[in-house]
Amino acid sequence: LSWKAADLMVLATHPKDTLGEWLSIPSGETLARKSRTVSLFVPGESQGFVSLQNGAVKLQRFLIPMDHRPDPQAAVDAACAIAVGLAVETAIFHLLYVGELADVPRPRLPRRDGWIWKQSVSTGIVVDEILEAAAHQQPDLIVMATEWKKGFLDALRGSTTERILRRTLCPLLAVPVHEPLA
Repeated sequence: LSWKAADLMVLATHPKDTLGEWLSIPSGETLARKSRTVSLFVPGESQGFVSLQNGAVKLQRFLIPMDHRPDPQAAVDAACAIAVGLAVETAIFHLLYVGELADVPRPRLPRRDGWIWKQSVSTGIVVDEILEAAAHQQPDLIVMATEWKKGFLDALRGSTTERILRRTLCPLLAVPVHEPLA
């Protein structure tokens, strides 16, 4: 047999209680991290963006949280690839940066008829700001560049992507980025 690497892994997620987060390691997150594959997490409580009745795609609003590391270009490119691949003609891509206005990353934003790019900057706790933006904007998909767990704090509490994943009801596309050491 000849096996080929997957381009996309799709995983269902379930609600987690606080105690359960500390006592168990979510297998979907572990599988996605170890496979280094772009992973679409769909919460069981979510409607998703593909109709179960007829397969129609309802995908127009994308939330793309960004930082300097990992490089947000991977998330921008993945969101565009999903939009093109699913023939989304009208899309709003909302880029969110939590930090100082002067430090906002500047990824390349592909232009296409029917695509609108919006950017916002906020200050505060990164995970809380992303979840607040998601609650306010009601995106169909959150797209995040991720390095998964990196360092001591991430090992204890989870990466930003994992913490968003545990608390959102919105489908989340995790795009692994493997950056060279500085």
